[in-house]
Amino acid sequence: MFAYEKACLNTVYTHHISFTEAASTTSTSVNMKSVFIITIAFGKSVALSSVYQLKATGEFLIGHFAVDGVYRPPADNERLSIAHTRNEVNPWLRVDLEQVHCIWAVRVLNRGDSPARDVYERLRDVIVTVSILEDQLFYSNNPDSLCGQREGILDQFFTTITCAQAMKAQFVQLQLMGHTNLNIYEFEVHGFANK
Repeated sequence: MFAYEKACLNTVYTHHISFTEAASTTSTSVNMKSVFIITIAFGKSVALSSVYQLKATGEFLIGHFAVDGVYRPPADNERLSIAHTRNEVNPWLRVDLEQVHCIWAVRVLNRGDSPARDVYERLRDVIVTVSILEDQLFYSNNPDSLCGQREGILDQFFTTITCAQAMKAQFVQLQLMGHTNLNIYEFEVHGFANK
């Protein structure tokens, strides 16, 4: 067991919502699993197990593209905003949230735009792990880091994987099991600041 408590003890959180048009602030107590917070991973540092390079342009499809807020296929003359690994065994994507948060879910935007069916079918057999310590993210090293998993092919567009309970973490990892490419448009981490 680790020296820290991994579970967030209070999953009911007082959330202050600012209504700019009404020029007033309301405080309400809500269950965090009903609140949709998508900004925790936006713009944060992302590592991939490997990085795919496009043959035609030489562009690298880096991990940052998974947290850049681009939720659509590229229009003409736009760069491709996809985080993409090479074909390898158990590829992974890891986000450093820069501080500890209470994490309760992740949401993945799969590549449902491609006419090639195998592109979105690559995202299958997913394990999501979270940890305060980066070296404790691999499930084989630390089963207590498991947030959630999904067997089989993920949805063609959005898939949400929810933790059994909110968990304290600075690092969040999405890992595919098997020999494949990991390629996604966006990776959201849902949760709230650990106070």
